[in-house]
Amino acid sequence: MKNNTSFVRLIGNIKWLLLSFVFSAISSKTNALSVELPFYEDFSSGGYEQNGWTPVTANWQVTWQDGNDYPCAVFNWNPVIYNGSATLTSPMLSATAIELGNIMFELDIKLTDRFETSTEHLFIEVSDGDNWVVLQEFTNLGSFDWQVLKYNITEFTMGLEFAIRFRAEGQYSGNIVGWFFDNIQIYRSCDPPENIIHNEISEGVKLIFNTPSSLLPIAEWMFYGYDNNFSGIGMTDGGGFSVAARWESESLAYYSNCSITKFRFFLQDDGFASIIAKIWKLDGSDTLLLSHLMPNPIPGEWNEVVLESPIPVDQWHELWAGYEIIGQPAGEFPAGTDAGPAVTGYGDLISLDGGLTWDALSEIAPTLSYNWNIQLFMDDFGYVQAPSGFRYNIYRSFDNGPYEFLDSVDHVVNQFEYVYIDDIYSPPFPQYYWCWEITAIWDNGTDFCESEPGKHEWYPGYDEICLMVIDIKESNSIPKIYPNPARDALHISHQEGIREVEVFTMLGNKVMKQSIDKLNEIVLNVSGLSSGVYHLRIHTSDGIIVSKVVVKHE
Repeated sequence: MKNNTSFVRLIGNIKWLLLSFVFSAISSKTNALSVELPFYEDFSSGGYEQNGWTPVTANWQVTWQDGNDYPCAVFNWNPVIYNGSATLTSPMLSATAIELGNIMFELDIKLTDRFETSTEHLFIEVSDGDNWVVLQEFTNLGSFDWQVLKYNITEFTMGLEFAIRFRAEGQYSGNIVGWFFDNIQIYRSCDPPENIIHNEISEGVKLIFNTPSSLLPIAEWMFYGYDNNFSGIGMTDGGGFSVAARWESESLAYYSNCSITKFRFFLQDDGFASIIAKIWKLDGSDTLLLSHLMPNPIPGEWNEVVLESPIPVDQWHELWAGYEIIGQPAGEFPAGTDAGPAVTGYGDLISLDGGLTWDALSEIAPTLSYNWNIQLFMDDFGYVQAPSGFRYNIYRSFDNGPYEFLDSVDHVVNQFEYVYIDDIYSPPFPQYYWCWEITAIWDNGTDFCESEPGKHEWYPGYDEICLMVIDIKESNSIPKIYPNPARDALHISHQEGIREVEVFTMLGNKVMKQSIDKLNEIVLNVSGLSSGVYHLRIHTSDGIIVSKVVVKHE
């Protein structure tokens, strides 16, 4: 792969339109045979024919002058198009045999704008074989450099033949230089185990991991800040105002199968005519989902609204929740807050004009850096059923060698945490560097998917657990190591003399090595190490000693 496929959240010039349907038949598709997943396209062939793309106009080109990296596809402004559109459509792709996991769509995108007219648009679409669904719309509000997009298209494609399409549309294509695309990937992904850690015990190594969160129930309050009331806000001269919290569409992906069943907020003070609780979403306009006049709001406690009809979470549009205070007397502070700091622009929104415009409280009054005590209860109404053959595979590596299958652990319904003990100390092995990976096996008898290795709980960027195990000659004495925790300097002494000291992270990465000419005491400078737990490997005239130390910078 040519690019870094980490997810990038786009801001400013993007308008989400998922679930907006364009009811046009997919008549431009002429491919007789579909392509099995995974599908990858980096346009290195120099054209569209090799992988079966269908460009409708000559504006769709492959350029070696740009890319992430070279070459890439581009919708070029020339030849000029007035008040029209042009499409580039993939071959038909097949997910007919896929029953498990998620189907993901990734790509890189870039815009080189010319006049920032807001009249030129780019639609990224997926089909289910009958209709096109708009995943995202871009508008020429200014150039932006290469960004990585990632979509979960499972609901439109699982078990089907489908295609993706880019549709450029506008008043005058000369308003832009071009829309650029690269590194298109469409693949199946299955959720891995989570929060993997290890402990050293007398029997060997204890591996601890959690079941994928997608197999666990969700029944929890969603909110910003802290779950307790600290203070209250009110209008100095009294009157009315509204407060709200908002959640951007991408932050709702975790709750995609949930519904909002309850809404609550904390009132600090009495003294108001009425309060109206509201939930709404931004989908081109403010679509009101709930407006509830509180019959008997009570100050000094949480006020809860149980929804008669749960509101399904729409993960493709921004979600807002709040309440309007009407008739607040001067000197009262009814709107409850936590102790902060504010999640600015998300947990601290306030409106003084009935909700027409909103500001972040912490920006207009920096000393009031709090979040409103506004919470929504998210409920998916129970566990997701794991496939019949769901299990976990454990792999082990010696001294940076290849990973080999070690064992399998069966999944237990409703069990969240799993423990596996690898008895690497009996018999003793000479290898000093061992690593483990744990994957989830999704198997229902007709479809099979193995996840990527789960991530380390303490080091999310790593998908392996590593440990030093050293064939140590027994030492006749114990070194003195102080202070522990250490901030800047670590004193190490040993009566037989120290020849060398090595420092390793808990993942087994060597971060320091100091050779000594058989001194009985040394001072190790650890000021450059990050705070955390480290292994010391101390070479003495009497053998090798391994110890743990903590570096803690205040």
